[in-house]
Amino acid sequence: MLEIRAYHEAGHAVVAMLRGFDVAVVTIARRGRTGGACAYRFTVPSPGRAGAVRRMARAGVAVALAGSVAQDRFALERGYVALDPRTGAPFPLFAAGAEDDERVAMRFAGRLLRSGAERRAFLRRMRASTERLLGRPEAWAAVGELARSLLRRRTLPGASVADRVARAIARS
Repeated sequence: MLEIRAYHEAGHAVVAMLRGFDVAVVTIARRGRTGGACAYRFTVPSPGRAGAVRRMARAGVAVALAGSVAQDRFALERGYVALDPRTGAPFPLFAAGAEDDERVAMRFAGRLLRSGAERRAFLRRMRASTERLLGRPEAWAAVGELARSLLRRRTLPGASVADRVARAIARS
């Protein structure tokens, strides 16, 4: 469903912006097996700055998880999903079809942790953190605004994304 895809990509874009990354483009136009994309830029910290590397890796994981978090929240609000994380039946870490997001998150997590079990526990904590971030009214309003724009235009350049997100947050 195109609407779910729009919320998925909007989630990535909003969290990328809130975590200090520059969004280059967001699209829900299908290209091969990819149903959409959010391209963003970040500066890789120098190797001697462990704290900066840790912050960048955490931010990267949050962005990778944000698509699934937004998609799941949208689906839950529309009644498309019968599960509710508050009832003890949580969503999986990544939505179906988000294998690329999972690979990105695991790569970032690998910068911080060596064992697979530690990475999975870290991703669960980061998923909860990203749910709280997108649960803020101003962040969720920005996701909705961006998703509606993507449904109209299919592809948005970074400047347009930044403008829409900033306006939605200011209105909230």
